[in-house]
Amino acid sequence: QFLGDRLNGRGIIHFKVEGHDYDGDFKDNEITGNGVFRWTNGDVYDGQLTRGKMNGFGRYTYANGQIYEGNYVNGIKEGKGKLTYPNGFVYDGDFIGGRPRGNANIISGGKTIPVEYTDGRFYQV
Repeated sequence: QFLGDRLNGRGIIHFKVEGHDYDGDFKDNEITGNGVFRWTNGDVYDGQLTRGKMNGFGRYTYANGQIYEGNYVNGIKEGKGKLTYPNGFVYDGDFIGGRPRGNANIISGGKTIPVEYTDGRFYQV
């Protein structure tokens, strides 16, 4: 949708050079609101965006089968989130700077284990 000569409201755009698509909200000619990005490699993001960046709650499904559901700040995983691996292993907890870090629950084989994730290692609490 256009308001004057600017994109406002719901719309679809295809990025020719990169090859990915966006279906969602626009505000003042910027990708802002709720929408879905689909990349040529099979990755899909469905969630909130601000000025073209993942911002707020979203779900990112990777082509390799991993799924992240949680908070983003300026395109980076930040705050609470859940990362599910194709084998069923789940990290449900804190993300800092795009990586798991801090307090979490690990869910594997039907068991939930409270942990702290620091420096690439899990420590049971």
